Amino acid sequence: MEEFRKLFSDRLGFTVNLPKSDMLTIFKPAFGIFFEELLAGYDFWGCCDLDMIFGDLRKYLREDILCGA
Repeated sequence: MEEFRKLFSDRLGFTVNLPKSDMLTIFKPAFGIFFEELLAGYDFWGCCDLDMIFGDLRKYLREDILCGA
């Protein structure tokens, strides 16, 4: 947890308090900032919960994007 706290604090520019591991979820939208090196080379990233339903993504994303063309 100390490594996460330091990483989050460094990337955000202020001290982050992470007293327990379940607090990591409140930072989920910022994971792209925290883990940008791991996400390099990917076209998309996102965060979601297991209870989300996305539906027909082809209504919103072109075929060339979905196929990686």
